[in-house]
Amino acid sequence: MQPFVIVTRWQHPNNVRRAFLHDAKITVYDHEISLTARSKFMKHAMPFSLSRRTAFNVALCLTVVLGFVLVYHLGFRAMSLRTDATPERLRDFTFPVWQSVPWSQHGFLTFLNADAYSKHEAYANHSTLYLIFMRGLHQLQQWVPMFTMRMTGATLAMLASLGVVWFAIRNQLASLCDWRRCLLVLAAFLYFLTSPGFWISLGKFNVDNGFVFVFPLVLLTSILLERNGARGRSFWISGLALCVVMPMASALFSFFMLGMALLVHGADRRRVIASVVLMAVSVVLYLQPVLVAKVLGYSSENSTWLFRSGLDGDMRFYGNFIDSVVAPQFNRPWYMIAIPAILLIIQLGYGHCQSSSTALTTVQAVNAQGMLQTFSVYLLMLLFWPQAVSIHPYLYDALLVGPIVAWTVINFATRPVFGRHLFVWLLVLAFLIQFNLTKISQAGNCAECFFPTWGMLGERVG
Repeated sequence: MQPFVIVTRWQHPNNVRRAFLHDAKITVYDHEISLTARSKFMKHAMPFSLSRRTAFNVALCLTVVLGFVLVYHLGFRAMSLRTDATPERLRDFTFPVWQSVPWSQHGFLTFLNADAYSKHEAYANHSTLYLIFMRGLHQLQQWVPMFTMRMTGATLAMLASLGVVWFAIRNQLASLCDWRRCLLVLAAFLYFLTSPGFWISLGKFNVDNGFVFVFPLVLLTSILLERNGARGRSFWISGLALCVVMPMASALFSFFMLGMALLVHGADRRRVIASVVLMAVSVVLYLQPVLVAKVLGYSSENSTWLFRSGLDGDMRFYGNFIDSVVAPQFNRPWYMIAIPAILLIIQLGYGHCQSSSTALTTVQAVNAQGMLQTFSVYLLMLLFWPQAVSIHPYLYDALLVGPIVAWTVINFATRPVFGRHLFVWLLVLAFLIQFNLTKISQAGNCAECFFPTWGMLGERVG
């Protein structure tokens, strides 16, 4: 058999390492070779048997179940029970109106309080199809009371996020042959699952929080966009689902995709067409409830775009866009953002230092562009509506922390370099998982606060 060579771009010949597989010779200039080449290499070098793959998948499922059990019993159950004991705008105000009057009178709109329908006031910022989905969760709760809207919605949103992360790395998982690296991946998934901001936002705030469903769709659409270049049925299904869940987020995603297509991808025709189509669908779905409210004569309870942008000059809720992230008006603690971000920065720095290459490989550049797309919705919302981000960080954080933590998990699963100091990384993740569970437990125990503080509340002694 003739030898064949796999090389990555911009590598120096002095870094050549050689490996012999049967009669074939593979020459790589760095351990950070392309995902396709690495998969072929691992497939031949150290095959991951079907039994091992099955064992890993079972271990992953058990890890997810363990994570849900811990989160639920340590704090989320207490948060949910306490919050569900108070009036809620979908369960107590909106859906009873939907049941009692014809659809031609309520228009599938949202009513924020008990008197809103009688006063002919409606909130028209939710997608109608998303509200119908929430109506299904409410119906499930009526049939099986233990499956509350809050618990079911949180479970589905987290499973969707975990599923998309698994989809992003499934090819690399198939080539994992070292059980120690499998442990690292399992720990990374558990770290993602125990993200305290996710559970606190759904346990103590709006049950109709659509942002937790937007994140997995943004991540999935970004992955498919980078893999297939805005083509294929999967991309369109994911993109249109994003339009349905939150048209405003989809419009921003499409706008960013259009900018990337024109400025980065040389005005790629498929990307331009896809972004324009998705943007048009988003605008139609966004305007639909607004127009229905106008036709039915409801006065709008939507906040104005001028208010959301902070350009109204009101300084009570907003100072600048930096404060909207690190010190918002609603006092979300800084560590909710800082700890995931610091871990990702350390991880990327470690990967760069451990790599023998001085330049990014092609696959790393593609991953960087794909991950940038996942931050697009948050970045543009922060640009256009920073006051809204400052007032509702518990909603918008899903679009910032979600991509950060997902990127961390993807790095652990796809880059073998983290196997060099595996025990250290496992120890780091173990401490972070313990930290996450502690904050979830503290949030469940604190009836007077929304977010637990960084330190203890009692006085120190001695």
